[in-house]
Amino acid sequence: MANPKLILELLKNKTKRINLAFNPKLWQLFKEACKLDGQSPTSKLEDLIVNFVHDQGLLDDTSGKS
Repeated sequence: MANPKLILELLKNKTKRINLAFNPKLWQLFKEACKLDGQSPTSKLEDLIVNFVHDQGLLDDTSGKS
């Protein structure tokens, strides 16, 4: 089961910046889709990343503990 405290922690304290290269038309379509969905591109990318990490089993109650 996903650890909600870990998920909230991961969505705060954003200090890591990354550069991504996209086809300009694809990026424009993504921004339009995000707008239709009522989200910013950044928050949608965060959702996609969190869901992917969760699907890989890395957000369960035991993950993130050293």
